[in-house]
Amino acid sequence: MLAILVTVGTGCPLGVTVNRTALRVHSRTKTDGSASVLGVVTERSTHRPIRMAVGVLSCECSEREREAATADDGRFSYSELPPGRYELRVLYGPGREYVRRFTLEDGEQLEMRLSIPSWGMPRLGP
Repeated sequence: MLAILVTVGTGCPLGVTVNRTALRVHSRTKTDGSASVLGVVTERSTHRPIRMAVGVLSCECSEREREAATADDGRFSYSELPPGRYELRVLYGPGREYVRRFTLEDGEQLEMRLSIPSWGMPRLGP
């Protein structure tokens, strides 16, 4: 049996196994890595933390999305992330969304401060 590892344009490996009777192709998504993202979401004009905003993190390297709600102090975190190009969508208020795109290297710890507009946002904190 011969195993071949091919990387496609998204940076995710595609495994191909060849034996005498069949050619089998399977995708292998990177689900765990050593990178992390830490951050805080604040309201742009007052700089107050926004609690209970929902962050949806997606990567070209995985079909799985990760979700996290901000804590009372506006903080959020994601860990064990594989390297790749990411999109973080922060959902807050009725129909409001803030998007940030970034790239992570293996082992990188990215810290971000997201300062988002308050228009139409309900007051959830003190």
